[in-house]
Amino acid sequence: IRYDPDLYDGVAYMHSGYAAEHGGTDCDGRPSSDRIWVHSHTLTWDGHDDGVRRSFTYTVASSFWGRCGVEMARIAMQTHEIGHILKLVDLYAPRGSGVGIWDSMGYVWGIDNSQRYPPHFGAYSKIQCGFVQPTPLDENGEYAALAVELAPQIYKIDRGYANGEYLLLENRQPVGYDRQLFAGGMVVWHVDERANGQQRPGYPGQGNNAGVAWPDNGAHYRVAILPADGRYDLERSDNIGDATDPWSAGASDVDDSVMTALRPGGRDPGGGPYPNTDSYRRGNVRTTGVAVDFSSAVSDDLMTFRVSGFPTSPPTSDPTFRPTSVPTVTPTAGPTATPTSSPTYKPTRSPTEAPTAVPTARPTSHPTSKPTVVPTAVPTARPTSHPTSMPTGAPTAVPTKTPTEAPTAVPTARPTSYPTSKPTETPTAVPTKTPTEAPTAVPTKTPTVVPTSSPSRVPSAAPVLTSIPTAPPTIAPTAFPSMRVPTEVPTTTTKTATAAASSSDDDAEGNPAAAATTTTTTSSGGSNGAATRAGGRYYFASVAFATTATSVLISSVALLFGRGNTMMS
Repeated sequence: IRYDPDLYDGVAYMHSGYAAEHGGTDCDGRPSSDRIWVHSHTLTWDGHDDGVRRSFTYTVASSFWGRCGVEMARIAMQTHEIGHILKLVDLYAPRGSGVGIWDSMGYVWGIDNSQRYPPHFGAYSKIQCGFVQPTPLDENGEYAALAVELAPQIYKIDRGYANGEYLLLENRQPVGYDRQLFAGGMVVWHVDERANGQQRPGYPGQGNNAGVAWPDNGAHYRVAILPADGRYDLERSDNIGDATDPWSAGASDVDDSVMTALRPGGRDPGGGPYPNTDSYRRGNVRTTGVAVDFSSAVSDDLMTFRVSGFPTSPPTSDPTFRPTSVPTVTPTAGPTATPTSSPTYKPTRSPTEAPTAVPTARPTSHPTSKPTVVPTAVPTARPTSHPTSMPTGAPTAVPTKTPTEAPTAVPTARPTSYPTSKPTETPTAVPTKTPTEAPTAVPTKTPTVVPTSSPSRVPSAAPVLTSIPTAPPTIAPTAFPSMRVPTEVPTTTTKTATAAASSSDDDAEGNPAAAATTTTTTSSGGSNGAATRAGGRYYFASVAFATTATSVLISSVALLFGRGNTMMS
């Protein structure tokens, strides 16, 4: 593989053996010591041609899950190793559990060890990768935090801490790949970038060989969780994290010892309570004065908390004892008299003009003359009495309003003329009465709809046939005639016509009409027939006439017999 660091962050290799981290002996009989352990590494070298130092980061992991079988490897291990390609450091620890399940760089197997649900990267790792830009907190007030699984929001408090030491706050909830978290809430991280990685866990009650107690002994992780329960289980290797690590208003419902506010230390003997917001780099413990209250932070996708303890800004300069500016208006005259007593209150408004003259007399009780100006306003009171006389003339203007009530009197005369125009509106209802007289005119149009019932009376006269059809019917009969063949030869006179026919019996088989002999018998008012044999066949023809006063019926039937064949035409 040709690796170009300008194009790739790293390369991930998947090998075909079983992973050593699963321990035991695999189904091929190999112990874990003979198998490859998942790992990441960076190779560095100087170029042969240009002498430029280059680096190459790779990861190696098994393609299979477990020690036997062909199940594909799960996502967790590659998540952790790709974190190394992104320059993240391990947050597990040789002693203690590091940050546990609160970061995939701490414990990537997940709570159920299935490697199906690696936890999210924690606040520190996300900032190192550039996934989140933290919001600094340096003023007192109330703040809200969205679940970091849903929004890139992390708060940072570094005021009062040493350079490179700070607190990080994030809202973690059991959603997405964090769905197996024990509980949701605000996770608080204490970061000291000068500490020696995750090598030295520190917790309350811990001492050292010199007899110095924690935190003055300087022992603490570079990235540590400040647990709400104060037990420091991760540092003590008691678990990989639990439900009382996050801060929230309901955490105390799980355990009475769980705190809901993170305050400065120094109030208890020995500097507690723990955890607190004190700075502790290299064992130099000092208070920051900052407090974070989660007592109203119900664990949810949106949590609120209050920050206090930040000092307020001091005045920018000392106060002055005299006015800083001179009045812009100079008095035009001095006081005319000295006040006899101090004013009890200040005037609410200064006069805009001085009086021009002193009045020489008091006002009289009544005006001495009538007003010379017509009032411009409507009287405010109604007259106290009604008019004593009727108007002498009709109004000169047409009323502008329509009467709202109908006249109370009925008209005494009928209209003298008929309407001159037809109604403009069509009746909207069907007449409720049937006409009493039949129409006097015959309809001029032929009905377009077939009657749905039969006539109730028989016609008084028979139809008259004006002409006899001149052409035979164009539709052939659909059934054979029901008449029977006569059993006797008529004795009446017959007229026989013999058609030209072939003498060949074979031609008669092919064309019966070619050898036909037709015998026609006529009779008025009856029907007769004649049968004759020609060429081994019997032919019978009959014409019958039925005559009435008004119609003529013509029918003709011919039957062909012989050798089992019958033909009708």
